Amino acid sequence: MKILNLFKISPENEQKLKSLDGVALINPDDLKGHDYQQIEFIYGWNQKGDELLKKLTHVKFVQAISAGVDYLPLNEFKKRHILLANTSGIHAAPISETVVAYLLAFSRGIIWSDQFKEKHLWESDKLKKSVFSLSGQRALVYGTGNIGTAIAIRLHQLGIQVSGINLHQHIIPEFDEILPLQPTIPSNRKFDYIINTMPLTSKTYHFFDDNFFASLINQPMFINVGRGASVDTSALVTALKQRLLKSAALDVFETEPLPSDSPLWQQSNVLITPHISGASANYEQQAFEIFWRNLNALINTGHISVNEVDLTNGY
Repeated sequence: MKILNLFKISPENEQKLKSLDGVALINPDDLKGHDYQQIEFIYGWNQKGDELLKKLTHVKFVQAISAGVDYLPLNEFKKRHILLANTSGIHAAPISETVVAYLLAFSRGIIWSDQFKEKHLWESDKLKKSVFSLSGQRALVYGTGNIGTAIAIRLHQLGIQVSGINLHQHIIPEFDEILPLQPTIPSNRKFDYIINTMPLTSKTYHFFDDNFFASLINQPMFINVGRGASVDTSALVTALKQRLLKSAALDVFETEPLPSDSPLWQQSNVLITPHISGASANYEQQAFEIFWRNLNALINTGHISVNEVDLTNGY
């Protein structure tokens, strides 16, 4: 039984895997002809996985090291009955902290202070007139899974009312209300913050488009910590230029790295982070622990125990 490793594994965890009876860990550069028929599990995914998948004829399980799995060949997995798990859950705390940081950067004048700093300007009086408290404001979170729920909890601690949107409108107690997924926001609903945490599927691709932004009536701040392709970039740029949005904080983009000529770089009211919102110091260990649980479950029961991805839905 062989595992193809496409992610980082500490020496300690390598020894842990090798302690399992009959298990061998192989890196892509060490693959030999007979290995292709013996690899049953893959840890992580990258371009090498795409290149090798056709040669790997006996793969049973892939453990992704991300929450989103839209970059994996899901249709091929489904056709070959390959089980897939993600690392949903380990991103919730760091991403929710990042969202809070975004809100405070704008509400407490931090982003503007930093811009004045570059010009050596002391604009105390001007900034005192623009800063505000988050208490009593309203946020709408698209996606009520682990990440969305963690965001709701932290925003409540700041006194923000939080509405959530999910596909089936099932109740999540951490939200003040759950609304149905619709192409636009009803004209009678006003939100100060629109936050996207949705996975990327055929239903969420370019969900935030011209029609969506045109429906906004309260000049909210737009935050994307979900997937870049959920947002039509040109529509977002237009919405910012037309002041349909007050500001934006973006961690993910349709094209990554964000091209140097993107107009988003030039917007003073846009905060950009380079897809780091889910990162944490112990990420590799947390991801391995999910893989370890699933690997042992597969060996002992033939099933994975946590974070199985529905290959039809894509999450």
